Amino acid sequence: CENNWDLIRMMKTVLIVGLGNVGAAYAGALKYSTRVQAIGYDINTELVEAIKKDEKHALYGQLKNVYSENKFEETISCVLVCISTNSRYDRIDASNITEMLLGLELDKDVPIIIKSAVPIGYCSKLKKDIANPVFYCPEMLREGETASRDIWITRHVFLSYDSSNHVD
Repeated sequence: CENNWDLIRMMKTVLIVGLGNVGAAYAGALKYSTRVQAIGYDINTELVEAIKKDEKHALYGQLKNVYSENKFEETISCVLVCISTNSRYDRIDASNITEMLLGLELDKDVPIIIKSAVPIGYCSKLKKDIANPVFYCPEMLREGETASRDIWITRHVFLSYDSSNHVD
């Protein structure tokens, strides 16, 4: 990718899964795109209802649609995973990401970009369960810098998995 948005700009509808700090930053940034519409998905129904109805909520009006169940009206062309993982000092448990992705009904050519913290080797293990192309783009964030870092960064690093020449 020539710059940090090239991969996402090729898409028409980006599904942002997880509407916390990282997901909200991407929703805010994509609001200004003329080529991409962002929709949101979060299992926290109270958060989803607040986003839909509360004009004072930071994400109000920034997403074309927001869902608390994985049934979407739009045709998804890219998934951006921004959900937290269960981490301990000695390991990262990303089973919630796997479970969520297995529950999505996506065409097999829809790319999945993971912004969440995942353990080393996770993408290659995930490719055994799903047919979609998977990219890992580490979030590398500090509290309070999410939006500025993701919007103004000069480049993103995307890692993908290919069974013949894999990088994880």
